[in-house]
Amino acid sequence: MDIPRFVFFTKGVGIHKDKLNAFELALRVAGIAPYNLVKVSSILPPRCRIISKEKGLEMLSHGQLLPVVLARISTNKPGERISAAIGIAKPKTTDKFGYIAEYTSNEPFKVVKKNVTELAVNLLSSASGMRISKQSFANFSKSLILKSIVQSAKGHKNGWWTTAIAAAVLI
Repeated sequence: MDIPRFVFFTKGVGIHKDKLNAFELALRVAGIAPYNLVKVSSILPPRCRIISKEKGLEMLSHGQLLPVVLARISTNKPGERISAAIGIAKPKTTDKFGYIAEYTSNEPFKVVKKNVTELAVNLLSSASGMRISKQSFANFSKSLILKSIVQSAKGHKNGWWTTAIAAAVLI
């Protein structure tokens, strides 16, 4: 099996009376609908470079299998806040793996952004055998590359399905 060398981040919202169609529309907005998505767990391989969505999409062929870490949340409740987020924590040294965290919530955007980043850092620290306290969190985080993407939305006023997605796409 190939080890991914690149990762890009994308997000989208879809609204439709049918839940599955709302998801499909969110994938289209995110630019990843014409691929066969394969949901994978949370490891960011060593030496995997973060690239732009545009550059990543240029590298793909429609119909190909595409590994993704996907956060997905849906609602049909008018006005309900939803957020899907992806966060990464990657050591600055290129020979070590990192973590990709997916997170969904009804919390405000800023809280979701903070929580997904903290989740990625905590996953990485625990995989490294470390237990970090709130005091050591800031110091540990300085040795990492941190990135997050959040897609927030509010439930459609007429009760149609609203789906928010965020994805890390591995190439």
